[in-house]
Amino acid sequence: MAKIIKRYSFKVFALVLAISMFGFYFSFVDRSQAAQVSSRSDTLNNSGASFSFVQPTAVTSNHTFVFTIENSLDTVGWNGADSKSASDTIVITIDPDASGFDLTGIDCGDVDLAFGAIPGTSASISDNANGGSRTTRTSCPGSATTWGLFIDSSADTLTFYTPTAVQTHVVTSTIVNVRVGLNATFQDTGNEVITNPTAVGTKKMRVGGTFGGTGDMLVAILSGVEVSATVAETLTFNIFGLPGQGPAGNINNMASCNSIPGTTDDDDSETITLVTTTATSVPFGAITSGNVYQGCQRLAVSTNAAGGYTVSQRSNNSLKTTGDAIIPDTVCDGTPNCTPYIEDTWTSNAPGLGVSCKSSTNTSSSCSASSPNYANGANFTPFANESAGFVSSTRFSTTSVAPWGEIQIKAKYRLIIPGTQAAGTYTNIVNYIATPIF
Repeated sequence: MAKIIKRYSFKVFALVLAISMFGFYFSFVDRSQAAQVSSRSDTLNNSGASFSFVQPTAVTSNHTFVFTIENSLDTVGWNGADSKSASDTIVITIDPDASGFDLTGIDCGDVDLAFGAIPGTSASISDNANGGSRTTRTSCPGSATTWGLFIDSSADTLTFYTPTAVQTHVVTSTIVNVRVGLNATFQDTGNEVITNPTAVGTKKMRVGGTFGGTGDMLVAILSGVEVSATVAETLTFNIFGLPGQGPAGNINNMASCNSIPGTTDDDDSETITLVTTTATSVPFGAITSGNVYQGCQRLAVSTNAAGGYTVSQRSNNSLKTTGDAIIPDTVCDGTPNCTPYIEDTWTSNAPGLGVSCKSSTNTSSSCSASSPNYANGANFTPFANESAGFVSSTRFSTTSVAPWGEIQIKAKYRLIIPGTQAAGTYTNIVNYIATPIF
C-alpha cells in the first residue's frame, strides 16, 4: 500500500508542476492580440524613390490607410453631457523608423477621415478653433461634434481626437479609412502630398493611440522601371510630273497643272499654254514671244519631325544657252517686290522664268513665304539664282508642326520671253531641299 501511495504521489506532483509551468509560461505571452488593429494596409499611388537614377527629382505620393479597430473609440470617462473627459486618439506614424518620408506642407485640409468599408462615411475635422482654416493649419483641435487633428511633421504623426458629445463614437470592429494627399476631398481639396524617401526598400507605417490598439503596415519603395522607346525619324520627299490639262474641279488634288477647261489659269486670268512635265524635267519646248507658258510638278512631303519641315528652292543659274545667252528670271509685275524672298503678282508683260507655290489644302500653312498669297498659286517669285549671288536656297514651302501625313505642294513654272530673245536652247537646274526640324 505504501508503494502505491508513493507512486501516485509522484504523478500528482508531476501534474501540479506541469500546470504551474504552463501558467508561468503564459504569464509572459502577449495576450493583447484581441486589441490589435487588424486588416491593416497603406496604399501609395507612387512607390518610386526620390532622387533616384530613374527619377532624379522628389517623388510624392498620396497615402490611403485602411485598418480595422478591435476596440471602440470613446470619450474617455464620459458620464453624461456635462461630464466629459479626455478623448480617445488614433495616431498614425508615417515614419517610425525614420526611413525618410517627409510630411512638410501637409495640413488638416490634406487629410480625410472616414469609417466603414472603403470609401466609408467621412467624418468632419474641426476648423472652429485657433482661427484660420484647415488648409492653413496643422493644429485643428476638435469640438463636441467634430474630430480634432494634430499634424506633427517633425515626428511624422497624424493624431485624431474623438468628438466629446457622446461616449462611443466608433464601435469595435469598425473599418477606418484615412486619406492623405490629393485624394483627400471630403471637406477640402488636398493640395500637398507626402514626399517619398530616397532609399529603396520596405518601409513601416504604424497605427496606435490611446484606444488600445496597435499595428504596423509595410510599404515598398522602389527605384522604378525606366521604360523607353525610340521612334525613328522619317522623311519622304518626292517630285512627280503633272499633265498640263486635267479634269475640271481637280485643282486641289494635284491632278494636273490646270483644271479649268480652256487656256485660262486656275489662279489668275492669264491666258496660258500648258505643258506636261516629268519628275525630272519641265520641257517648255519651242516657245515664242508674246505667249505665257506654264508647267507644273507635284512635290510630296511627309515627316514625323515635331517641328515640321521647310522646303527651299534654288537654281544653278538663269535659263541660258551654252553661249551664255540668258532668259532672265522674272520680276513679276516689274516692281522690286518680286524677289526670291518676296512673291508678287505675275503680269503678262513681265518676261522671265518664275515659280509659284500652291498647297493641296490651299492654305498658307504649307506654302508660305512673306504673305499668305503665295499659297494660292497666283503669285510668283524668281528662283534663288546661284549665279546671281544667292549662296543659300530660299524658302518655298513650310509648316511649323509635324504633318503626320503627306502634304502635296504644286510648283507652277511660268515662262515669258521678250521679242528680242536670242535663238538657242536654254537650260538650268532647279533644286528643292527638304529640311525636317526634329
